[in-house]
Amino acid sequence: MIIYATDFENTVPKNQEVISTRVWGCGLCPIGTEFVSLYNDLDTYFQALDGMDNIVYSHNLAYDGKLILDYLYTHGYSYNPVPRLKKKSFSHLITENGQFYFIKVKLQSGTQITFRDSLKILPFKLDKIAEDLKLPRKLKGDIDYTKDRPDGYIMDEEDRAYLTRDIIILSKALDFISQYGLLDNLTIGKSCFQQYKQTVKQYFDTWFPVLDSDTDAYIRKSYKGGWCYLNPKYQDLILSNVFQYDVNSLYPYEMRTKAFPYGQGIKITDWEDLQSYNNHAWFVRIKVSFHLKDRCFPWIQTAHDIYSVEDKLVSTSDPIELTLTKMDLRLLFDTYNIDYFEFLDAIVFEMKTGMFNTYIDKWFGNKVKSNDNPTLRLVSKLMLNNLGGQFGKSPVGSIKTTSYTNQLQFTNVDSSKESVYIPVAAYMTSYARCKTIRTAIANYDDFVYADTDSIKSISPITDIEIDSVKLGAWKDEGTADTARFVKPKTYIYVKDNKVTVKASGATDTVINVIKSMANPIQSFTFGLTVHGGLKSKVVSGGVILIPVDFNII
Repeated sequence: MIIYATDFENTVPKNQEVISTRVWGCGLCPIGTEFVSLYNDLDTYFQALDGMDNIVYSHNLAYDGKLILDYLYTHGYSYNPVPRLKKKSFSHLITENGQFYFIKVKLQSGTQITFRDSLKILPFKLDKIAEDLKLPRKLKGDIDYTKDRPDGYIMDEEDRAYLTRDIIILSKALDFISQYGLLDNLTIGKSCFQQYKQTVKQYFDTWFPVLDSDTDAYIRKSYKGGWCYLNPKYQDLILSNVFQYDVNSLYPYEMRTKAFPYGQGIKITDWEDLQSYNNHAWFVRIKVSFHLKDRCFPWIQTAHDIYSVEDKLVSTSDPIELTLTKMDLRLLFDTYNIDYFEFLDAIVFEMKTGMFNTYIDKWFGNKVKSNDNPTLRLVSKLMLNNLGGQFGKSPVGSIKTTSYTNQLQFTNVDSSKESVYIPVAAYMTSYARCKTIRTAIANYDDFVYADTDSIKSISPITDIEIDSVKLGAWKDEGTADTARFVKPKTYIYVKDNKVTVKASGATDTVINVIKSMANPIQSFTFGLTVHGGLKSKVVSGGVILIPVDFNII
């Protein structure tokens, strides 16, 4: 079996009334080499893969996979969603939100090709990967995507160079990380989880038994993401001398130093009884109404999407139902005046420390001592940051099936799987949230912005440990000369004459346009419209990127 890196380029229609596309260039490179073979169409591409079972990595299978699936449907292959494929058939795993995990294809000869998404293992852009791994880089430059490339088009030297460069970066990166077993699984999270289970061995099933579906659903309502909040006092103002701090490995720190739930839970229906379980982990369901205390920041949200950045509740007019961890319940009492409180019930678990120490100590130690080994440093960061989330995987959801009528069609179907152990994930994010929120409140007057493990302030923040390396300490990321925070996940700052733009949904082109403006800080505000955004659209032939405007609204 050979493992390849791959990439595809496809035509962009000039006539928006007749929208279709076709692959005009693609390539393969055995990982660890620079032996790139280029092809002008998918017919010759698949012929090159015939003869031996292969695994082929694309660094965005959500896009490239649509080109592959369209080709298969239009060349006599049938969708066959079973483990054992027939000849000239394929299967795939696509989640309800459009994430492609694999496409398996069995050719007429019996050769099986498995396409995987390297972005699920190395969740960065290729330029960032090349930078982190200190790979030789050349500016990719631009090619004219709207250039006329008719049927039978042969790539010119510019096309070939453009396509080759990214394939080689991916080839080398995959080879480097394969030394650490990261290609053994479809995702980096799965590799973390597998290595953790190997570390704790027989203790895993004792500590983290499968919970019944009702218990999982109950606790899952307490599972929220990081705190992302912009202080209205400083919103959309041009600020000077903004101090920036990030926690070193926030989630691994909490897992390494705090007590976590384990085992099966006990249902509690009486508030007084609950107090006798003070040394246990709590998941508490309450009805409550409240209003924010003076000199506190809001943080309660009702959305169950852990990545939501919805407005945080300052007050409620009527009681609402919440499910909170013990730490969140304490934070509620500390930051909100309670107008109405009703205890409904709780589930409690025994707690212990040390369940993650060996795993985290190994990878944090590797990270600290890896200055001369960029691959080890990158792998260590990935292994540290992607374990905790595996405990929060949901047992319910849906996957997509595909069909073909003039173009690819996608249909959601229900799917279920075993959850892991949601109490750990809920406690991990709760500990982390409380650390960031309490730090912001302790610096109330000058606090500007927070996102999960970072804080921005117009003065040095106090009552924190600052260390550039120590696990859980705050790293001083320097002071921005000027900055503007427009809304959550949308801000800009200038430090040492370098402009940095963070804007959710903005493409690299949009960000470069903003940076090149005469006065980026002045221009970056509500109402800004920038050309250069892109949006994918499924069409006959696969998928294309259509131009859209980026707007701050």
